[in-house]
Amino acid sequence: YAKNKVLIQNIGNNIIEKTVLLMGIFLVYFYNLDIVFVIWILLISILVAFVFNLLYLKLKISFGKSKEQTNDYAGWLAFSVPLFFANIFAFFINWTDNIVIGKILTSSDLGIYAVSFSLAAFLLFFQTSFVSIFVPVMSRLYAKGNKEGFSHIYKKAQNWVFSMALPLALIFMFFSKELIEILYGKAFLAASLPLIILSIGILFNVYTGMNASLLKVIKNTKFLFKTKVVMASINVVLSIILIQKMGILGVAISTAIVIAGEQFVYMIKVRKYFNINHNNFINFKLIVVGVALICVAKYLVNIWGIAFSPGTFIAVILIYLVCYVVVAILNGAIDKNDYLIFKNLIFNGRQ
Repeated sequence: YAKNKVLIQNIGNNIIEKTVLLMGIFLVYFYNLDIVFVIWILLISILVAFVFNLLYLKLKISFGKSKEQTNDYAGWLAFSVPLFFANIFAFFINWTDNIVIGKILTSSDLGIYAVSFSLAAFLLFFQTSFVSIFVPVMSRLYAKGNKEGFSHIYKKAQNWVFSMALPLALIFMFFSKELIEILYGKAFLAASLPLIILSIGILFNVYTGMNASLLKVIKNTKFLFKTKVVMASINVVLSIILIQKMGILGVAISTAIVIAGEQFVYMIKVRKYFNINHNNFINFKLIVVGVALICVAKYLVNIWGIAFSPGTFIAVILIYLVCYVVVAILNGAIDKNDYLIFKNLIFNGRQ
């Protein structure tokens, strides 16, 4: 973690490795390759990330005796124990939907729901990756008392993560049926509406920012634990009530509410503590650009009656994404300063 090299390490592990793996999975799908190729792709993705870290960091490992020793066991326990139990309740939150569906509905319902959740959960990829990059920087700024720098990085981090997750979430919402039919077949089309609902909940989760990690920075793990307990309880009760009336759609609504609600509570706590806010003007411009373009894409598809083969669908997505980036830049939602900040974060670890 010295000299901020953790930033480069996380780029290798959380961005490069996952990108190589995703590209490999697409190749396996389109060329109908054997399962053995999936294993090879997984190994290659790990190897590429390892080589990147090794070459860039010029890793040197030494096991010298530490000159510092701490006996602050009480402080360590006060931080770690609530976090430990918070993670236990996070496990319950993550699995409540599957357990409730498995107990009350059929295995086919569980399979359909799993399809929708696995796709929607991919939206968290951007947040997870950038947490590893930004949080170490923000921790250092907080320790130095640099409130202005901390606030600036907080806003930029939120804008970047949201700007990357938004177009994909809109694709899930507007092309849910086409996407599921191409990836899984017509038998799973019932997952389209749960996919839309879960995408909305997880997109709001992404919008709120990296607040759970910042609560760890200020050592407020007790608040994390209390919130997890409340949300886990709400998830169980809501899931059981709504599944009786709405099936897997009810479970999707419950999960989306809990995922969004939990992060909303964290956001309020962090905003109050640090006295910071999101740059909602940028977020609003991103939403306008994304929604306008996806509506145009949907309209053209309906008018032209394009047959959604995998190749055509990928072409539509790529055109939409390129237009989104171009219009976002022209609209001022993404500018030169974003590039300069990101470059500094990567290579220098400082704003």
